[in-house]
Amino acid sequence: MNAKSGGRCGGGCAPLPTSATQRPRLSLLDTVPVGPSVGLADALNSSLSLAHLAAGLGFHRIWIAEHHANDESGCGTPAVLISRLASVVGGIRVGAGGVMLPNRSPLLVAEEFRMLEALFPNRIDLGIGRAKAIDDDFLPALRRADARDPAFMSQIGELHGFLRGRFSSSHQFGALRMPSVRSLPTVFLLGSGEASAIVAGSLGLPFAFAHFQNPTGAANAVSVYHSSFVESETLPAPYVIATVRIVGRESADQAAASALAATAVRLRKQAAARADIMIDDSIIQNVTLSASEIEIATSHLSQSSVFVGDPQRLRENLSPLVDDWRVDELMVLPVEFDTKGRMESIRAIAASWDSTNLATTNTSAGDVVCVQDPGKVTDERR
Repeated sequence: MNAKSGGRCGGGCAPLPTSATQRPRLSLLDTVPVGPSVGLADALNSSLSLAHLAAGLGFHRIWIAEHHANDESGCGTPAVLISRLASVVGGIRVGAGGVMLPNRSPLLVAEEFRMLEALFPNRIDLGIGRAKAIDDDFLPALRRADARDPAFMSQIGELHGFLRGRFSSSHQFGALRMPSVRSLPTVFLLGSGEASAIVAGSLGLPFAFAHFQNPTGAANAVSVYHSSFVESETLPAPYVIATVRIVGRESADQAAASALAATAVRLRKQAAARADIMIDDSIIQNVTLSASEIEIATSHLSQSSVFVGDPQRLRENLSPLVDDWRVDELMVLPVEFDTKGRMESIRAIAASWDSTNLATTNTSAGDVVCVQDPGKVTDERR
């Protein structure tokens, strides 16, 4: 598909590949952690603080994750929080990372994000995925038990049509009438495997790969994405976001201690298998570990996909990943539950990556009326 074919990707102009001499951009994924001493209002205020910090450090975008019926992640409706963040934090793109399309009506998703884009022009991202984002026991509460999951490709096609506000005359929604818009949200496909990489490539969508879910399959998935990529009207070349979990501190010892405590508490919860045990900053900060717990947690952490260290260590460990995968953007997910800890990780990765000198080159993305580069933030109220 060439740039004039009326492409299938779901709206927005393309994020741009960086040149070989430029470092990939830095971005942030926020899971909105909650816990016994961190209620939803506190978690949302924490997200606001993180967004201000990330914007001030030169981060390119912040995405909000979708989780349902979850005692550790507080956001089941990313669009609501996106609106709040975009209204009070300038200089950074805001989006969903992502909306799980099988859980939602493509029409409702399109209407939500068209409205967000109209409120905050050239700043809104729509990351879409197909994970459940909920435990199987509660799936009927999210998707009706008698409903069949529609084909994911069909859902993407519908989402694209609703975002654009038009379908072909022969389509069942061919008579669609929607408000006109000046720009569209930029659509990304989220995934952690080869199948998602093929879908993203064949539709000419930017691909956000979840390294923290499948670190061993990352290289193959990204390679498959590049090889299957077809130019679309909004993306002339492949674009890869790599999402990684981090714990960063000023010193490597501080980072290791924080990562160890968080890992040990998670393992303790899994072993207890008690639904009423939740984890947050107060538990982690006051935890007393036995020698065996320290040994097990250390072993687990050494085999995990978390990048831990001071700024120098983070850069040394992440640079090969960025180079080998031809990554255009690095999105970080701090594993801590407390605001202070997550902020320290964000500062550490910013110092590591020198975020004030991240790539900002712009280019045209075809003859379309939309944002020319999601890397270029335009907040008309500033």
